[in-house]
Amino acid sequence: MPITKEMKIKTTKEQLFNHLESVEQMKKWFGALEKIEIESPTNEEEICKGSLLSIGFRTRKVSKILHGEVVAYRKPELFGIRLHLPHVVVDLFFDLSLRKGVVLLQCDCEIGVPEGSSKLRAYLSSLQVRYLLYTRLKRLKSLAEKRRFRRK
Repeated sequence: MPITKEMKIKTTKEQLFNHLESVEQMKKWFGALEKIEIESPTNEEEICKGSLLSIGFRTRKVSKILHGEVVAYRKPELFGIRLHLPHVVVDLFFDLSLRKGVVLLQCDCEIGVPEGSSKLRAYLSSLQVRYLLYTRLKRLKSLAEKRRFRRK
């Protein structure tokens, strides 16, 4: 199930990319995040393709941990992750390009159903992913533009 969202954001590619890769910035726009751990395969501090992710978040009163990996990384233009959710696998790609002085953020999300998963649960999970993607991207845009105007 592919989902594509595009939005124009009045900021620089570098500042917007910082919101995507910085743990502190992610916590601001993603909301329920408690922790994010990124393990680089090269044992360096920098994120790269193949880095493993552990994302801890809280829904209602329950803490959950998701695992995933960085599948695409080209700073400051492309950031892609794969998350393994209980009933679906989510591939999420953020592509940043500059158009007429404004950054165009294109977010492509592919939701796959692992073999043996319930199709109904996968469908319900995909609806939740679609809603989260829409609301979180709106918050990301708001924070990125607010930060840009504060710096001027």
